[in-house]
This record gives sequence, structure tokens and C-alpha cells, in this order.
Amino acid sequence: MRTLQAELSGIGTVSFTAFNRNTANGSTSQYAAVNRVSNVVADPAQCRVSYHWKTWRNGAVTADKDAWFVLPAVTSVDIEPMSQLLNEENATQGHPNDVVTSTTPFVEALVVRRASIHNEFPFTGDASANRFAIDVKQAVKLCGGHLAN
Repeated sequence: MRTLQAELSGIGTVSFTAFNRNTANGSTSQYAAVNRVSNVVADPAQCRVSYHWKTWRNGAVTADKDAWFVLPAVTSVDIEPMSQLLNEENATQGHPNDVVTSTTPFVEALVVRRASIHNEFPFTGDASANRFAIDVKQAVKLCGGHLAN
């Protein structure tokens, strides 16, 4: 769990620009995004990971919350382009025509899924995302969870 906590704490702040296209009218846009992961605690006694998540979009705070997940409840751990995750979120929020086509720099999201919700962690490097995915999967198994992937 120390490794898991260290990996998550190492994310810190990730900044990127998202490029969008509206498939309904063809318009394009972009926005500056900043995601910060802080105050990470991986508690082996509770098999729980908690952290603080803060997001800015074009300088305005859009999320500022404490978040957590219990490892035995994790159903899958996936790495996907941040643009793909943002498109999934746009569709879920009723905006399937708003498509994120890319990010600069390229950002991957490690997505920890449970039942109908997920936690996401941004990474700018494959090696870090892959190490964290391995650590989460191992922690889930050690805590008695079962992954679909």
C-alpha cells in the first residue's frame, strides 16, 4: 500500500489542453485543463485509498472534493487516452456531440471502476500509468477483490 500511496502522490498536478469538435455543427474549440491529486492515503487496514481531487478548466475550479475507493469493490483497472474518458463523460452528461479529439501533451487516464462509478488519475507517461495499474490490481487482489480484467 505504501507503493500505491507513493505512486498516487507522485501524480501531483497535470496540465493539458483539450481540443474539441462538435459533431452536430462542425465547430471546434479548446480549453486548458489542470487536474491535481493530493493528500493521498492508502490505508491497508481498511483496504481504502483516499485523496483530494481538484480540477480547473480555463482557470475556473470545476471540481474540488475528497474522493476515495475501497479496493475490494474495484471491478476493473484500465488505461485509456484522456480524450476517450472525457468523451465517455460528455456522453454520460448528455453531450455526445461534444468530442474531445486530442490533448496536448498526450495524457492517459488510469480509470479505477466500481459498479457504476469510477475514479480517474491522469498520467503523462506510459511507464507511470502502467506501474500504478499493476499496483492497484495487486492491492485489489490482496484485499480480496476480483477484477474483470
